[in-house]
Amino acid sequence: TDLCAILANQIDNAFDAVSMIPSTEKRIVDVHIWQKTGNIAILQVSNEVQANPFDLNPQLHSTKSDVSRPHGLGLSSIRDTAKKYHGTVENTFKDGKFISTVLLCYEPVYSQENQ
Repeated sequence: TDLCAILANQIDNAFDAVSMIPSTEKRIVDVHIWQKTGNIAILQVSNEVQANPFDLNPQLHSTKSDVSRPHGLGLSSIRDTAKKYHGTVENTFKDGKFISTVLLCYEPVYSQENQ
């Protein structure tokens, strides 16, 4: 459930960002998931952007104007969930892309049959 919540927030944020790009050919979102050393998962979502989002909004606060429901909870939810799994969140801008990377550390649960 927590993995889905992180990915849903990352992908939702990416879709919101690419929807602002006038050229539909540049509305690109990439999703990558890796498992490392048995107990580390990496979730990375990247998307094209028109400009470096950190230039005008270093804290990445929500820019949505719709006041009918709360906004800006996605990144804090991602951070809280990563913390729960002793992980990290890194948001960067590189080569015209915004990249959200979440690293999670967890102890796998094995069934009795696998032991």
